Amino acid sequence: MDADTLMILPILGEIIGLVTIVGVIVLVIMWIWFRERTRRLRDKMNHEERVAAIEKGLPVPPPPPDPIRQRNYLMRGLVLVALGLGFAFWSLTSPGDMPWGIGAILFFIGLAILIAHSLTERRKKESYLPGNEHRPVSDSPL
Repeated sequence: MDADTLMILPILGEIIGLVTIVGVIVLVIMWIWFRERTRRLRDKMNHEERVAAIEKGLPVPPPPPDPIRQRNYLMRGLVLVALGLGFAFWSLTSPGDMPWGIGAILFFIGLAILIAHSLTERRKKESYLPGNEHRPVSDSPL
């Protein structure tokens, strides 16, 4: 390689890094914008439906239920445990000075999530047993 090519390579690496960072930021902004736009359109359609029903004298339809996403702690915990074990195994078998602590940290975070999941599931099952007068209520103080 000649001297001109060797001078361009570091600049090219910096440009690639900059484009990658800007691209990730733009993708995140586009995702947030699309999600908000979809939510606003859905709310607008629900509002127009209710106004049309009121104007025609029809009963007002109930508001649609909010889409509640169930948090899947079991899946998150299993993924983190697997990642932790994978990183720990990789660092122990690969030549070099890679710390295996990264794998241990991920493993123990995943293990904590799995323990929390099992405790929560057990509490749910116990609270719905027949004859148990205590039913779970909302966290609201009212």
